[in-house]
Amino acid sequence: MFDTKTLDDFSRVVESIYDAALQPARWPDAVGRIAHLHGSDKALLFTPILAPADGGFAFPHGISETSDAGVGFALHPA
Repeated sequence: MFDTKTLDDFSRVVESIYDAALQPARWPDAVGRIAHLHGSDKALLFTPILAPADGGFAFPHGISETSDAGVGFALHPA
């Protein structure tokens, strides 16, 4: 069961996802909030089929750009 703090955190995460859906520049913040909600210092939201260079996207949180984090492509298009 959620306590009040966790419910507030969850609500902020959902709000940040809706904000990012309308303003894609906000995805890094939303991914960071998702990671925090789950007690993680790392997270990655990405398109598994398309690399960023091919029209997909990757929004890392706490993952360096030199690591492919197991997704098999660069986080940012060339």
